[in-house]
Amino acid sequence: MRNFFEVFNVVENIYHIKDRLNVFVTLIVGKDEAILLDTSYGMGNLRRFIDEFIDLPYKVINSHGHVDHASGNYQFDEVFIHKEDIELCLDHTSEEKRMQRLTLAKEEGISIEQDENEYLKGGPGNLKEIDEGTVFNLGGITVEVIGMPGHTRGSIGLFIKERKLLLTGDAANPFLWLFDKYAANLSAYINTLRKIKELDFNYFLTSHNLDLLPKRRIDDFLECALNIDINKSKPFDHPFFKEYNAYVYNHGNLDFNHPNFASIVFSPEKLK
Repeated sequence: MRNFFEVFNVVENIYHIKDRLNVFVTLIVGKDEAILLDTSYGMGNLRRFIDEFIDLPYKVINSHGHVDHASGNYQFDEVFIHKEDIELCLDHTSEEKRMQRLTLAKEEGISIEQDENEYLKGGPGNLKEIDEGTVFNLGGITVEVIGMPGHTRGSIGLFIKERKLLLTGDAANPFLWLFDKYAANLSAYINTLRKIKELDFNYFLTSHNLDLLPKRRIDDFLECALNIDINKSKPFDHPFFKEYNAYVYNHGNLDFNHPNFASIVFSPEKLK
């Protein structure tokens, strides 16, 4: 089996690490310490990989509690997460959710690196609360926790001052999900976009894309959110979310690869 992880040095000291299920975690490396943002699905031995990649102490932070960002938490001693996403994390790291994703991975021909039973029983890990405004000095690199509610109520981003880079997880991206019971409403997402526009960054990086996105893309997302219209939306169909009455709004009906593409998957009750 080929290596479970692939590393991309997107910015000096910033490594975007993709697993075999096409989800990225991000490693920020300072002179004295490091931060690992997210733990992916937990099917690869991420802890071993990070321990071999750097010889520094590091903290692990969840951008939010969804299954594809927090299921590897059990591999680490402790993981920081915003208190508003703890309930979500408990749900999405359950044995039922893990079995769903493991079954799908097997159907896709992806083998798990971890002990299968250990993975299924992994749970949420040892969660510790982290607050917006928390600042970490890693040695030459300063990282600030930015509250970014919308995609989930407890979504956070990491602002890396010296690199003028914002890590947004899933909280600001071209295909935003805003429909399940753990999501905030549309107004919270709009407030998040307006807030981060005030930060001094040039690029941002999401958890499902390798490319650095220019800050101007936040305006595309904001315009999409401000003009969302259920009458111009299409039903959203996903095998894991059949219970939700969700729609997709594609602002301007642009192709996914268009440089200004922006869309939101939403449920009507979130349009507040």
